[in-house]
Amino acid sequence: MNGAAAIICAWGSHPAARKRDGSVVDLMRDAATQGKLFHLGLNKDGSPKHPLYIAAGVQPERLEWSVR
Repeated sequence: MNGAAAIICAWGSHPAARKRDGSVVDLMRDAATQGKLFHLGLNKDGSPKHPLYIAAGVQPERLEWSVR
């Protein structure tokens, strides 16, 4: 992750993902503080949308994440 210019977060809102999303972002805390985390859309619960449900022309946006 250190060499990446951007990291796209896209785990969706599946119940299994909700149990780990905070842990995953915590693992990527350095990338988050460097502004490297992005999403392609957010679900109603604030989780980053899974790529299966995103139109091809959607551009990444910076992910502002607070661990719950």
